[in-house]
Order: sequence, then structure tokens, then C-alpha cells
Amino acid sequence: MIRSDKARQLTAEQLGLVLEDAAAPVPPPAASSDDAALSADDAELVAVQNAIADGYAGAILSGVPGTGKSRKAALIAAALTGGDPGRTPFVQFHSSYQYEDFIEGYVPEGQGFTRQLKVFGQLCLDASETTGLYVMVIDEISRADVARVFGEALTYIERSKRNRQFKLASGTDLSVPDNIFILATMNPWDRGVDDLDAALERRFAFITMPPSETALRALLTENGLEPALVERAAIFFRALQAHQNDRCHLGHGFFVHAHDLASLARLWDLQLAYVLRRACRDNDAAFAQLAQQWEAVIAPPPAGGAQQS
Repeated sequence: MIRSDKARQLTAEQLGLVLEDAAAPVPPPAASSDDAALSADDAELVAVQNAIADGYAGAILSGVPGTGKSRKAALIAAALTGGDPGRTPFVQFHSSYQYEDFIEGYVPEGQGFTRQLKVFGQLCLDASETTGLYVMVIDEISRADVARVFGEALTYIERSKRNRQFKLASGTDLSVPDNIFILATMNPWDRGVDDLDAALERRFAFITMPPSETALRALLTENGLEPALVERAAIFFRALQAHQNDRCHLGHGFFVHAHDLASLARLWDLQLAYVLRRACRDNDAAFAQLAQQWEAVIAPPPAGGAQQS
């Protein structure tokens, strides 16, 4: 039995806990040094600009795994804000992500707790004090209960209700200014997609990012893969996109580590076989056919043919 008169309150410092300021905006993952700025006619950038012009509260980049949604979201956010990381806070939703992580919550302070605006609540304050566009980047938006995470703000992100003051559950006054745009990513295979709040869907533009053979060829060529291997990989990639099972429609990002025949061959053992077997879990014949098609990618050339690297 625990005696309350013997209990001693300990501060976070005494417990050796390092507490980060959860309200401080977090910049999106930095694009690699090889990433060039988006061209003005980039399809997704133009689509997002059109969504802003048409009055949507935000846009969702939707696509199967490996289509580069997170990277593209970071590049679009940078293009829209002039590359200012202070104007592009980033969060990733997950099953445990809550209103208290996104809008407002309590954080330890000394021997008690204090109420504090979190990333989106703080962003609303920051954006209201200056001009210029702010882009809230939300990775994997469908993995959380979005209606619960946004709370009262879900109504007020709508353009017609911007700058209208409302009260949070705590009684704190807040408003969502005009100069905030929400850019999110979503995998349509996630279990939570069908449960996306209808009110949120109505306020967002949906931009599809399908797998791209052109992007695959560019990636493999940049990796230094021999042209004949690039061609055979592209044929397999095309077969995946034509497969009757949607779960086999993988993006070009799965091939990012393929730079020669050996690494291309390992790709099957280390990742593709697992992903495709799971996609075909109820159809062994379909998986066997894909495995056979992959063998045609990495098989040595016929006698007398050119050697592959």
C-alpha cells in the first residue's frame, strides 16, 4: 500500500527529463542537397497554387507508398514561402496524436502544469502578427482522428470563417488567419482514410500523385544504373502499375537504393518480395507471376549479349 503522506513530488528536472517546447513550430524535413527548387510549372505546385486561389483551406497530396509525397510537400512549402523554414512548421500524425499535441495542452512547469498553445495554435498567433503565407505541413494526415485533433479549429480553417474569433475548450480565444494554408500527405491504403471527417474533406483539395515511370527512369539513371537495366526495371514497374491488385501499384521511391545489378537484385530480397507477398497474400499465383517477372529484370543476358554491371 502506498502512503500519500510518504510521497514526495519530484520536478521534471529532478527526474532527469528534458522537456522540449512542444508549441514551437518544427521545420519540415530538409530536402536533400541534391533537390533543386521546383520549376514554376511543376504539376503539383501549380495544383496547390490553384487550390489556394480557389479558396481551399488546404490540399492533400494523395498517393501510394513510394511516390515522393513527403518530399514534394516539403518542396512545395518551400516554394510557397520563399524557403523560410519558420513559415513551414511540420508535424506527422499518428494513432496517438491528439488535440493536446496540435492545438492546446498542458505541459509540466515546476511542480505543476501550465496551459500552452501547441504547433497549430501557436502558428495561428504567429501568422496573425505578420503578413506573408505560412504553410502547415502535415505528414500522414489520415493516421490520426483528424476531427479530434483539430477540434474547434476544424470549423474555422474554412476560408469563409478565417479571422473569426472562437474559444478553445479551455476558454482561450483564438482565430485562424487568412495567411495559413495546410498542406498534407496521405496514403490511400491507410485504414483511417475511410474515416476522414466529411467536414475536413470538403475544405481540402485532393491532388493525386500516381507512380511515375518517368520519375523511375530519372532516378535510376541518376543512380548510374546501366541503361539496359533501367529499361528492364521500367518494364517491371509498368507491369506493377497494370496489375489488377491496387496494392501492387508501388511508387518509384522503392528503387532509390538501386545503383547496379547487385543492389537491384537485393531490392527484391530486402523489400519488394515482402511488400508484394503481403499485397498478394490471398493469391499465391499472382505473387509467383510477379517473382517471375522480377527474374527477367535481374537475369543475366543471353549468351553473347552485353554484360550488365
